[in-house]
Amino acid sequence: MKKDDSKVTMLEDFEMRGLWHLPESDLENGIYGTLTFTPSKISLKLMGNFIDFSDQQNSVDDKVIYGFSENGKYVYLDNCFITKQTDNIPGIGMSEYQVNSLFISSQPISLIGDLNITKFIFSFDSYEIWDKSSPIQILMNTKEKSESVNYSQESLKSIRSSYLIENDTMEFSKRAIISRRHINGFTKLELSLKKYFEIKILSDTPFSFENLNDILLKINNFYSIFFGRRLNNKSLKIFTDSQEISAFFVQRIANSKKTILDYNIIHKSIETIFSKFEKEYDSLQVILNTRANQSFKDGFDSDIFIDTSKNLEVFARQYLNISPELPTKYVEIKNELLGILDQKLDQNIINQSEYQFFENKINFVGERALRWKIENCIKLLPEELLIKLFGSEKRKKTIKNFCRSIADTRNYLTHGDSVSKYGLAITNASDLYYVTLKLQCILDILILKKLDLDESIIVKNISRYDGPYQFLFYHN
Repeated sequence: MKKDDSKVTMLEDFEMRGLWHLPESDLENGIYGTLTFTPSKISLKLMGNFIDFSDQQNSVDDKVIYGFSENGKYVYLDNCFITKQTDNIPGIGMSEYQVNSLFISSQPISLIGDLNITKFIFSFDSYEIWDKSSPIQILMNTKEKSESVNYSQESLKSIRSSYLIENDTMEFSKRAIISRRHINGFTKLELSLKKYFEIKILSDTPFSFENLNDILLKINNFYSIFFGRRLNNKSLKIFTDSQEISAFFVQRIANSKKTILDYNIIHKSIETIFSKFEKEYDSLQVILNTRANQSFKDGFDSDIFIDTSKNLEVFARQYLNISPELPTKYVEIKNELLGILDQKLDQNIINQSEYQFFENKINFVGERALRWKIENCIKLLPEELLIKLFGSEKRKKTIKNFCRSIADTRNYLTHGDSVSKYGLAITNASDLYYVTLKLQCILDILILKKLDLDESIIVKNISRYDGPYQFLFYHN
């Protein structure tokens, strides 16, 4: 396991040795110990205990631990809780903590919740592979079997872009930096290009770490549309007026999947797409969070089907007119019935629980069936993709049976009834996977349409041979 240095990321294991103490104590009374970071767990092992072992209040649950590392860095551990404690007599006591987040700086760190952040920089592990823009040119000379590398600061600027977000209170930038190192003197030069994002806070309103997490999730959700999954956070640096802090936190690592959109096709319109995304974010947030969280699963199970069908239902609620057709005198009749119900309650003919039951029945205006919602979502698909997904002959009947099957399957999986009650329920795991993939494909198409992507771009990317839905379009 490597030791902490300025180049470690949230996707690597590393450790730090140093002195550790509670906020009410000081470094002179610190305890020697080792902090271990992995993407899925942060732990601190101390050669001693903060408080007397016999004191039953010895815990720092949901509190802060400060540290000072062997390489001279100040460390702040947030949301810590004790997992193990021993008091060896004679001998040295031991204690272990699990930690949710850690922060590292060359200066002492005050309470994270009190920081006034002016800028933060972050990156995602998959982004550099997807974003193929590069100012580096490799020139090959096949006759001499040699190669040379060209790049300039001007060409580097060409892949830097920035625009205002969050009602013009922040500047959101995509940036890149080229690093060089010589191997064996000057005989071999190695160049690498690292892409990252930067957000500057333009408003005078205090911007906290909690605000930062909200924006980071939002940006991650935006790019998850292109990748079809939650992205792994690679690095995060926080800046105040006087300090730079590196942040590390526990995260579940998302499984690698094929990207949905080709960068070379849409990169010129990303700013426009993001502007539309900002306006639609409140409506899409539930869908994106559920959809992206599916990428943390190691395999397919029925919960993924349930989540995906739910997401299509959410989409219908947000963007389709799902109000049921009501009788012309519905309001008049409803008020009359509620009046009668009030009289029965006043006359003690019914009790409060009975009143509540019948009031709910009267106020219930009828929910559109799941199959209706999915069927109307499917109607929004481009014609070319409708043909690919449902064929051209007897398509109306095919779609109707498909939607009934989705409703029967969801009800069978969530209600616990006998499968015989649901004639079109899917019980075969392979068939359920295929149908879930089709639902996910439909949802992706609808999201991209809401972000105003050109229909030809959607069709080309969704149905391409190396895309995530090749099984739907090229499986025999």
